[in-house]
Amino acid sequence: MGIVVRQGVKGTVVTYLGVLIGAINLLWIFPKFLKPEEIGLIRVLLDIGMVVAALSQVGAGNIADRFFSHFRDEEKFHHGFLVFLLLFPLLGYLFIGGILLIGETYFIEFYQQKSALVSHYFYSIFPLAFFLVYVGVFEAYSRIHMRIAIPAFFREVLLRLLLAGIVIVYYFKLIDLDGLVFLLISTYAINFILLCFYIKFLGRWYLNAGYLRAKVGLIKEIIYYGLFIFLAGAFGLIATKIDIIILSAYTGLKLTGVYTIAFFMGTIIEIPRRSLSQIVSPLIGEAWRNNDFVKIDELYKKTSLNQLILGVLLLLLIWGNINELFFMIPNSEIYIAGKYIVLIIAISRLSDMVTGSNAEIILNSPFYKINFIIVIISGVLTIAANFILIPKYDMYGAAFATFISFGIMNFIKSYIIYKKIGLHPFTKETLHIILIGGGIFLLLECVPEIGNNNIYWVLFSIGLKSFLTIMIFIFLVYYLKFSAELNNIIDMILQFIKSKLSKR
Repeated sequence: MGIVVRQGVKGTVVTYLGVLIGAINLLWIFPKFLKPEEIGLIRVLLDIGMVVAALSQVGAGNIADRFFSHFRDEEKFHHGFLVFLLLFPLLGYLFIGGILLIGETYFIEFYQQKSALVSHYFYSIFPLAFFLVYVGVFEAYSRIHMRIAIPAFFREVLLRLLLAGIVIVYYFKLIDLDGLVFLLISTYAINFILLCFYIKFLGRWYLNAGYLRAKVGLIKEIIYYGLFIFLAGAFGLIATKIDIIILSAYTGLKLTGVYTIAFFMGTIIEIPRRSLSQIVSPLIGEAWRNNDFVKIDELYKKTSLNQLILGVLLLLLIWGNINELFFMIPNSEIYIAGKYIVLIIAISRLSDMVTGSNAEIILNSPFYKINFIIVIISGVLTIAANFILIPKYDMYGAAFATFISFGIMNFIKSYIIYKKIGLHPFTKETLHIILIGGGIFLLLECVPEIGNNNIYWVLFSIGLKSFLTIMIFIFLVYYLKFSAELNNIIDMILQFIKSKLSKR
């Protein structure tokens, strides 16, 4: 367990460092050194590349997680498992790439009128997707060897630092837009090369395919599983990327750039959920294996409650300072148009947090295959909502499509769990937290803005409102004892402070 804990801690630190760098990139460097349409172009190319890469992998990452134990044998080079992980996605890449080439005319026509730059860089999608495919494969291969920190550093920190450097170089006209796109692809090529060297350094670069023949029977099961994951993953990923892909085609890259900034600000509140889901998923899996429904119910309600508390607090901090935050973004007069998108996206993410670990419960349950149906429904619903709403309401249509799909899908997942095992995530504290959060929200709406034209007054305003919001909200949650876990953490902090003061 030592290596698991060490890698987990390192991975968490790297992830949050990456979030910080990503926030600096999207909220300051990009708006400062790029035009909105250039931000939109980068986002569209990356999202299309990620969709193509995910489809091409045919579930290779999930295959690695699920089946590596059947191949594990150092003396026999893990029976050529790495060779299989390299070849299987290559077939998927050639197949998906071929379909994309066949549809080139439609692709170009789809973007030509409003986002001609996307059409111009059509062929850049292929190398970008290729490197994304194998970055994902090598990260999965590292993960099954209990090594996540270094790959996470490459992905979360190094890539973002390189991207920031590229944008600054472009701003000073040392490269043109073609150079910017080329270097964007090169950053993922660097990640790919570094992962190759890292796996070689670990002594796990096994390219002996001879032993693979011993697992021919298992390969058929793996391919079936991969295709199952492929179909579910395809709809799932498309559902998360379709807003940018459609928005850029219907409204142009400028609004896509504005939407990208606002969307990122709205998704900040879900950061605690990512960490909590990684922690709770194995606990739920163990509870399912033991048929311990009391434990599942406890985890379900606790994750819902604690995620709601953290989500509401972050929503209050972001929305309470929304004007000041936009003021601090370079060229804020352009990006302020996305102000209410931040609120819509944040509330949609909050609906995901308040429904707790519904996804983890279903995925670890005996009825996990129902997730395939859920993902397909989600994908179809999201795609349809975007196609209907974006032409009418542009970027706000994209935001409302996300809001609607998140709300409906979380209702479906929660309803399935309730019907199957009679559990739901809500308690009386859920309503109390929503009421407290709503009250503070209305109070913040009544607070007059302080010094919107001076950076020092803006920082003072952010600091003052954030301090008061945290103090009021945390005091009420602590005093009313909504969360035993949160109260324990606060008690530990207070005890630490008290002990330090008593020594003086």
